[in-house]
Amino acid sequence: YCPYENIKKMEYPSMFLRASFNDARVNYWETAKYTAKMRELKQGESINILKTAMVGGHLGSGDWHENRAEEYAFALKILGIDE
Repeated sequence: YCPYENIKKMEYPSMFLRASFNDARVNYWETAKYTAKMRELKQGESINILKTAMVGGHLGSGDWHENRAEEYAFALKILGIDE
């Protein structure tokens, strides 16, 4: 199973993707490649945002509140509640 290999031309939902520079399980460039290919092949008006943390590992940077706030802000933007 490789998510990168399964991307094809079609409509996808908006995505907020996270990567971590020090992740030993999923290298940061894998998420970057996935995001680039998704942006190239997706159709429609969906938004793909990639955030790469320079600290932390597979479980993130540890700043739980900041991460949730970013995810909620993204969800509100997608729902059109961004004022």
